[in-house]
Amino acid sequence: ASIFVISNTVNFTILARRDSIEIMRLVGATDSFIQAPFLLEGIIGGTLGGAIAAALLYLVHRWIRLRFPSLIFAPQTELAAWLMIPLGTILGGLGSRLAVRRVLKHLP
Repeated sequence: ASIFVISNTVNFTILARRDSIEIMRLVGATDSFIQAPFLLEGIIGGTLGGAIAAALLYLVHRWIRLRFPSLIFAPQTELAAWLMIPLGTILGGLGSRLAVRRVLKHLP
């Protein structure tokens, strides 16, 4: 779902900047030069999304532990929260890369 959301967001951004991309191609910009800002945007979005998800999971986990001390959690619960940040970064970059490659194939 994350790749789908990021891919569609980047897709709309690229389509909104279609004129700029066509001008860049006319003056000789390579595809990697055109792709770089969109990839960076996807990576930053994925990192921020992962960080927000990790923070919320951590806060909910702490709240539940304080509210219901008799519940026992798996010891990896906090580790899972911190793994969301690099996972969000990877998924953001992957979704962005897929969207950019797909859209640039169809633009003149």
